[in-house]
Amino acid sequence: MRRVRWKSKYLTGDRRADERNKRLVAILGELDEALRGKEHCQDMEELYAALAEVTGKRLSSAVAPSGAGSDDAVRDLIRSSLPLAALHTPACRDCDICDLTDERVTAWLEQAGVSRQPEQVEAA
Repeated sequence: MRRVRWKSKYLTGDRRADERNKRLVAILGELDEALRGKEHCQDMEELYAALAEVTGKRLSSAVAPSGAGSDDAVRDLIRSSLPLAALHTPACRDCDICDLTDERVTAWLEQAGVSRQPEQVEAA
């Protein structure tokens, strides 16, 4: 599992974007620690790897990753992945890391005004 670490080369010059990015890296660090400390399902391992990849792309982007578009990739990954398919099956290890992931990433998204929930389309 590749751990994402904050590096000064990720600075964008936009203080708000930099703080958001640092917070996302901190969340990944917290999840990494939880994964190393508890037995968990393969689905959680795959979600962490995908979240680390999306974050790596976000940080390596040539354009300052401060816009809603860069948050969309994180939101879409969380929307499509949680709840994990293994939840409440024999594969589930009741590690609560998926709940921790949902809680931390959802709070991170909400700080930018990005909802984790799909947008509701009103009937005409």
